[in-house]
Amino acid sequence: MLQKDIDAIVEQCEVGRLLSWEELPLRHHNAPYYALRTECGRYFLKRYEHFTPNVDAGLDLITYLAGQGYPTVRVILNRGRMPHMGHDDTEVALFEFIDLPRTTAPARAHAAAIGDALGWLHATSAPFPIADTFLGHAEFYRRFQALPDLSWAPSAAREALSFMADLFPHLAASVRAGDAPIRICHQEFYLEHLRFDGARLAKVIDWDLVGLDHAFHDLGTTMGEWVSDEMDFASLGALLDAYEARRPLTEWERGHL
Repeated sequence: MLQKDIDAIVEQCEVGRLLSWEELPLRHHNAPYYALRTECGRYFLKRYEHFTPNVDAGLDLITYLAGQGYPTVRVILNRGRMPHMGHDDTEVALFEFIDLPRTTAPARAHAAAIGDALGWLHATSAPFPIADTFLGHAEFYRRFQALPDLSWAPSAAREALSFMADLFPHLAASVRAGDAPIRICHQEFYLEHLRFDGARLAKVIDWDLVGLDHAFHDLGTTMGEWVSDEMDFASLGALLDAYEARRPLTEWERGHL
């Protein structure tokens, strides 16, 4: 983007006059990203190469959640009270700038805070429609089915992939009504997208994949943060206790944890 592009975007929002800007050294699928400083503070500018219905719904959702006191990143509404705006044949959104480091070694208190926030999300009832997510549990199975011939790979790798491909259908949430409720899911509710202030979960970021899915799958993704060479049962217990204080699990969900 050029100076005139940044100026035009800032002009659409009530954030004061632009003072400075810089391109950030981040290289994700929507890069480049920008850090802006205006008379009202610091902001994060995101340009969407692919503005999907899920991205659109995510911006609406975090606007709603922020109004409910949920610890989400705040999106800046433009003068038309919209959370995104068109510019140069694409969509852009302006967010508050979050200057909190990533947590790579979570403590038990972090697990409890994460469980509480995820349960809160799944228990909430947003007053607007959200489409099914396009990158849920089923996407992994589709990718296993689409794997090319791996005859060149080590036998141990081929055996592991074959085992996972056979196992995945049995891990899917039951379709029987009531077994595994469908809720608004973040899809990537793990440490990469969470920012802490001490033990307090301060901000949840990156809602681009939000959509309707089985809450059980969203919970399983989050629980994976405490499953590596060894399972941290104490942290998993703290996470689940806090989660269930917001949304009690069904009997099927308890039996499949």
